[in-house]
Amino acid sequence: PSESGFVSKFADLIGLEGIEFKQRLEVLPYIVQKAQYLKHENGDPFYKGNQYQTSVGADFKIGIGSNFNIDATVNPDFGQVEVDPAVINLSAFETYFQEKRPFFIEGQNMFYFGIGGANNNWGFNFGNPELFYSRRIGRAPQGNLPDYEYVDYPKETRILGAAKLTGKIDENWSLGALNTVTERTFSTISINNKKSDWEVEPLTNYGVFRTQKQFDDNRHSIGAMFTSVNRDLSAPKLNSTFSKEAYTFGLDGWTFLDSAKQYVITSYFVGSYTSGSKEYMTFLQEQPYRYFQRPDATYMKLDSNRTSIGGYYGRVMLNKQDGNFYINTALGVVSPGFENSDLGFQWMADKINGHLVLGYRWFDPDNIFRRKWVYLAHFRDYDFEGNLLNNGIMLYSSLQFLNYYGIFIQGFYNTEEYTRVLTRGGPLAKNPSQHSLNINASTDSREKLILELETSYYGDKLGSKAYDLGLELEWKPITQLSFSFGPNYSINKDKRQWIGSFADINAINTFNNRYVFGELEQKTISANIRLNWTITPQMSLQLFLQPLISVGNYNNFKELAKSASLDYNNYSDLGAVKYNSENDEYSIDPDKSGPSEQFTFSNPNFNYKSIRGTIVFRWEVLPGSIFYLVWSQDRDDYNNPGDLQFRRDFNNIISAETNDIFLAKFSYWLDI
Repeated sequence: PSESGFVSKFADLIGLEGIEFKQRLEVLPYIVQKAQYLKHENGDPFYKGNQYQTSVGADFKIGIGSNFNIDATVNPDFGQVEVDPAVINLSAFETYFQEKRPFFIEGQNMFYFGIGGANNNWGFNFGNPELFYSRRIGRAPQGNLPDYEYVDYPKETRILGAAKLTGKIDENWSLGALNTVTERTFSTISINNKKSDWEVEPLTNYGVFRTQKQFDDNRHSIGAMFTSVNRDLSAPKLNSTFSKEAYTFGLDGWTFLDSAKQYVITSYFVGSYTSGSKEYMTFLQEQPYRYFQRPDATYMKLDSNRTSIGGYYGRVMLNKQDGNFYINTALGVVSPGFENSDLGFQWMADKINGHLVLGYRWFDPDNIFRRKWVYLAHFRDYDFEGNLLNNGIMLYSSLQFLNYYGIFIQGFYNTEEYTRVLTRGGPLAKNPSQHSLNINASTDSREKLILELETSYYGDKLGSKAYDLGLELEWKPITQLSFSFGPNYSINKDKRQWIGSFADINAINTFNNRYVFGELEQKTISANIRLNWTITPQMSLQLFLQPLISVGNYNNFKELAKSASLDYNNYSDLGAVKYNSENDEYSIDPDKSGPSEQFTFSNPNFNYKSIRGTIVFRWEVLPGSIFYLVWSQDRDDYNNPGDLQFRRDFNNIISAETNDIFLAKFSYWLDI
């Protein structure tokens, strides 16, 4: 247990004889019949035409020698894939969803970048760049539309074809490549019974290339990765929404410093280049991980004449692989202009990060514990202007008892620091000192009934607090059946939840804009329910269900009093708040100078209720030939914003109108 590695410790399998190589060619044509019963307006002229859809396509697998596979697909359908969970995102950043489509999941480890060599990759607000985020391919169209009465807007972009090559040139040299083309996508709108088509997604080609070579019994490695996105922007109105082309190129690798393979240095470096119209480059400069439009920016400011943007992303890390004493340290940097969101997932730019982790691990059992370890870490972030963005310490301890029960404790403390994102494109503000504690307890994972309890607490100097309590129950009564139920309850009391910015020449301390916040009390109740039942080796049933209720109530509206500070002016103390119940909006007179200086905003309270679920029945009718029956349903309700009453809210969502999708799919396996 004190050593590093797992698969590398396996025994060698020898003595297999008489196995002959066969050139492989597999074809899986499919047909899908879909029936959709969706919420719609009675006069919608597009509903019936989209209610029943039939599609056909095919998947291919070709073996090249014994080490390479080509996977290809034409007009793929992923209707049997589990629905994404509902989320409440009150930040300015995009929500990350896991990939679930089989074509992209198979062999996806070939396209990982920046990891390998080290058995631990600590992030501390500086994760490895995700250069290939496959959810970008086939996503919902992004184009805008003019005003309309009715619309037929596609929920996804059809993948015309995709091909993927994965395998090994030799025992130490891996190779992966993927190319995908998505179709030019149109939305149809209706105005005064006249229909017209609007292009909302251009013809696009996505490319990924990845290779990695290991040397000297895995002591050293070097790899490269290249991604490309190329679009046909022949429709001028799309120039402000999409880039023309986007590229990233990176090198990564590792080297062990000693013969015992205890200490390893891992590193990577990536460059990016994106080009497009001036309007789109302005849009990229205003993204929340960049905010070049900040009025107090001193390093890189918004340039509305740009037609391209580029940058770099790099990191060097030292890790101790095994033994009782542990150390991990890293230094990373990402430039303000780095951009990889066309085919990757980006959540930061303009950052310099460093951390140090020290720890001690006990691997031999004693009278109480089977194993235990403790880590202490310090981490710090700056931007390219020299502003301190993150400065804190972490304490982490894990204890496993002799009966295989475990408890995990993690605590953070952050000092006061600057934030570039709080005002969402406005000036710098300050974050107060913060602290958090997370405790996770679990029972023996080998048993038929497994329980896991997780609780967390967060607080800061301004009085914000957050509590979270979650329970995960997994029951495996027999080998073929597993059931899990994971309820969760959280309370979030945020003293500075974003409302909006409002121009005012009198707001001289905040660059002639008022940056307005409210105190939010949010309560969320949710659960993840899963059933996996292997009825026979050829037949299975899977169920996923997620009910969610999230209610937010806002009060005590305030504005940032001075940039780069923790000072706020509370409108309630000034007597400057009026609520209009007829329009359901607030009116603010921040300095009581008369109606000309007032501004209004809609009541931000919310009460979002949702149930999403999928049932998938899978039957392997013949070897490799599979028949699917799928039922997906979602429903939501927004009544009673700001007021949580569980029984009433639960009844509201149960009685809410539903979207139901039924799907039958059959794919036939041909082994040629």
